[in-house]
Amino acid sequence: MDKAKEDQEDDELVDDRQLEALDRSVKAQKATEKDLKSNDTEGEKETLSSTYDDGSSSEANHGETDEESNRQLPGAATPDIDPPILSTQPIPTPSHGHEEASGTGEGKNGPPAALQRFPEPRSLAFSNPALLRVQGLPQGFATPVVVDPTMTDDLPGESVMSESGGIELIGHQMRNRLERLGVNKFFAVQASVIPIILSSPHSRSLYSPFRPPRDVCISAPTGSGKTLAYCVPIVEVLRTRLLPRVRALILLPTRDLVAQVRETLESVAKGSGLKIASVTGTQSFAAEQGNLIDGDGESLVDIVIATPGRLMDHADATAGFTLQHLRFLVLDEADRLLGQSFNEWLPRLMAMLDPRAKQLRKEDGDKLLKGSTRHSQAEILRSDAVKERVLRRALAPAWLQVDSESSGSPPDPAAIAQPSMQKLLFSATLTRDPAKVASLRLRNPIYVSVKSSKEDAQDDTEYAIPETLQEHMLVVSTEDKPLALFHLLHRSEAPLRQALCFAKSVEAANRLAKLLEFFEEKRGAEGVIKAANYSSELSAGERARVLQAFRNGEIDVMICSDLISRGIDISDVQHVISYDVPVDMRKYVHRVGRTARAGKQGNAWSLVEEQEARHFKDMLKRGGRSKNVRKVKLQGTDLQELRPAYEHALEQLAHRFGRQP
Repeated sequence: MDKAKEDQEDDELVDDRQLEALDRSVKAQKATEKDLKSNDTEGEKETLSSTYDDGSSSEANHGETDEESNRQLPGAATPDIDPPILSTQPIPTPSHGHEEASGTGEGKNGPPAALQRFPEPRSLAFSNPALLRVQGLPQGFATPVVVDPTMTDDLPGESVMSESGGIELIGHQMRNRLERLGVNKFFAVQASVIPIILSSPHSRSLYSPFRPPRDVCISAPTGSGKTLAYCVPIVEVLRTRLLPRVRALILLPTRDLVAQVRETLESVAKGSGLKIASVTGTQSFAAEQGNLIDGDGESLVDIVIATPGRLMDHADATAGFTLQHLRFLVLDEADRLLGQSFNEWLPRLMAMLDPRAKQLRKEDGDKLLKGSTRHSQAEILRSDAVKERVLRRALAPAWLQVDSESSGSPPDPAAIAQPSMQKLLFSATLTRDPAKVASLRLRNPIYVSVKSSKEDAQDDTEYAIPETLQEHMLVVSTEDKPLALFHLLHRSEAPLRQALCFAKSVEAANRLAKLLEFFEEKRGAEGVIKAANYSSELSAGERARVLQAFRNGEIDVMICSDLISRGIDISDVQHVISYDVPVDMRKYVHRVGRTARAGKQGNAWSLVEEQEARHFKDMLKRGGRSKNVRKVKLQGTDLQELRPAYEHALEQLAHRFGRQP
């Protein structure tokens, strides 16, 4: 009994000692944690009291922080744990380990800097839209040379006055040639652009590396004579050349335009001795190579007219084809060309114009020497000197000089040669997109705008529409739109003839042509409209025959897609009908530009569906043409007499396209 009692007392003594040791340990740990938290709180107080948005500090702020630090969060049960600091100041940036959180000069253990507040939002001041439209553009675009589209001028005489005195603008050979072609006056674009290109002191030089000519950008209506505006200067300058080199490159977006421009250029250049070649893919690649380059890599032509894709093919595979001698680079329909990206043709073309010899490819020399007949095999094997001479034939004379970098002497800025090439950009809708303009690397460009000042466009494109054009708009329901077209063709007063009718696609043009054919068959003796379909589905020969029949008056209405709306010159088009209205202003401008050409009268008719009316009017307003379009209203009786034949034509069309059994 006594033994059990003693064992119990010993156990109680051990337990008391353990509890006392544990209590002392807990108290010591709590004291340590409290000291650490007190130090951290003091550091945070210093940071928060010394960092404000305006950089000031105040003892009052310290007081507020001390008062807040003594508060406890609701529901806090342990008084030994300090509550977090509540402050309206920005939360300080947390420190990571012992690294410095900011560049304030604090030590490794210093407090981190507080985050700064974001600035208050504010509204920007109103900017002038006219100033915004010219931001990032060359100076010439901001201050264009505006030309009255109704201006005409007689062919220039023996000389005109320039900065260097009297200078002959066009020679007697060119003057006689133009008169034989029936050109007795220059239109506005020709009278303004030709003097700019030809009246400068060094305009007749084939190579002017230290005084290169300025580039010219021209915005003029379709049918205003843009082709002649660049053909005349090119022939005038190049007729003095001694050896054939590719000195003029004319780029166009379609094959049909290439054929048209070549016809005009050959007429103007007749008797000058200049050689012209077209590169479009209508011939085999080997045949085109034979027209451009002989077996020794010598150029056979002076002027090349091409589409961008085919030009890049020859740049890749035709050895000896070079643009180093280029004097003129013409981009006709420039806005459409800049929208194309065949093989990234524009940056590659700019690289081909680089005059440095190191841009010439070694493989070109290998290809040329392999087929050369001027050098013996022993000469080819003996040295690379022959290869160097072959390569240097592709360089303009201005670049056959010792590179100053190789000699170790710094180049003289005044003696740095530049390409002698002059860029000429033509379009009825010339872009003002800074990115596209910058990609052309224009040199101090002159901007010529042939337009009226009645109403300005509100977007970033310059639109040019003939002054002699009258514009009309008919708002109709979808089901009555074909009837509205038939009414215009058969109305008793001034029915539409010699008209181009535009549909939204090749398929739509084909269906509309068939519908009109069935409609005319039903009407019979009451009057037949001769219509034809013109689209990209036709071969080049078929398109040429349709165009010729239209020019001869054998076709009253030619229904087409937008293929024909770019640059094709069809004489005596009296009316342009947009059966399907265009979705953007560029297409509208190029469509209506098929009429009212060369100062003649013309009419444009737009058949607008009711749900399209608002968008179409907004488009005209943005393009600066809303005040020029006259709205035409149709009476209900105008369509009634045409409805029976129209319903019969619809049935025939349904059978033709398999809509009914």
